[in-house]
Amino acid sequence: MNDTIIITDKKKFIKNYVSSQATPEIKAEIISILNKTGVIFSHNVNGRFYNLSLIKDEIIDELYDLCQSNIIPVKTNEKPITKKTSINKEPENIIPCSVDKVYFSPIDNFIIDLSKKHLEIGN
Repeated sequence: MNDTIIITDKKKFIKNYVSSQATPEIKAEIISILNKTGVIFSHNVNGRFYNLSLIKDEIIDELYDLCQSNIIPVKTNEKPITKKTSINKEPENIIPCSVDKVYFSPIDNFIIDLSKKHLEIGN
């Protein structure tokens, strides 16, 4: 039972490694290992597809070791990098705003004046 969990974890690791950080050279080496062992795959315009659940445990171990030996180390910073900014500093690329002037004709002024009045119709 314990071996099954380990093999399952190895399959997940291989899948994640190939999809996230495997170089073309490593991918070619993985394909060559799979081709030498006669693993069945499907092929279409998107590429080759190998079903890891059908591969023997010995091949999974070999692929896992290959992936483990070629992991790209991830750099971690102990302190997060922060950018210091001044609150009072004005942004550099701001264009000053201006108010547009609208010129009205005498008829426009008459209509605007009428719109401000409340007219009572009726008694």
